[in-house]
Amino acid sequence: MTGATAAADFPEWTGATPAGEPVDGWSYLPVAQRAVGVTGPWQPVTARDGASPWTYLMKQQEAAKDTTGQAVVVHHRIGEGSVTSIHGNVFREYYNGHTPLLRDFIRGLIERLRIDWEVQVEGPPALEVVTRTQGEKLAVNLINRGAGEMLNPRRVQFDDLEPIERVTITVRREDRPLSVSLEPGADPVQWTWIDGVLSITVPSVRIHDIVVVE
Repeated sequence: MTGATAAADFPEWTGATPAGEPVDGWSYLPVAQRAVGVTGPWQPVTARDGASPWTYLMKQQEAAKDTTGQAVVVHHRIGEGSVTSIHGNVFREYYNGHTPLLRDFIRGLIERLRIDWEVQVEGPPALEVVTRTQGEKLAVNLINRGAGEMLNPRRVQFDDLEPIERVTITVRREDRPLSVSLEPGADPVQWTWIDGVLSITVPSVRIHDIVVVE
C-alpha cells in the first residue's frame, strides 16, 4: 500500500498513524549503500503494536549522518498475512522518471517479504512478465520493453529494440508437464523438470513471446 495519506486513511491496515506534518521537497531513501532522491509529500508515521518500521527518510545521501527518525515504510502483520505500507507517492516517482535506484528500492522491499513465488524469471529490468492460466495451462508472457534511450513512459516512439538474450524461467510444479512450447509459433524450448521444479530457457525475446506449460 502506498501514498502519503495511507496512514490517515487506513490505520487498521497499515498499522501506523501520522507523526507530524508531511515532508515536502526533496528527501532520500536508502538503497543498499546508496540513496535515491524522491520528492514530497512523504508522511512520517508511528508504527503501532504489531507493526515494524522498515525504512526511515533521509535528509541527504549519507546514511551514517543523514538518516532521520521519520519512519516512512512500515510492515504490519495481520492474521496469516501482512501489509507493507510506503507513506509517499513512490510509484508516481517511478512513473515520472523510471529511476533505476528507485526500482532497486522497491525490489528490496518485495524481496524482504520472502514470497514463495510460483513463477520466477531471471532477466534484465526491461523484461516484463505477465502470467495467465487457462484450465491446466500456464502461460508466461515475456514482453521486451527495452527500447533504446527510453526511460520516460511518455516517450512512446523509438527506433530500435534490442532482443533480450537468454531468459531463465523457474516454475514450481508438482507433476511433470506434458509439454512446454514457445508461442505463437509453437516452437520447442529447452526445459527440465526435477523434483517439482520446472526450469525453462528462452534463448531470446524479440518483442513478445509466450511460454505455455501444459
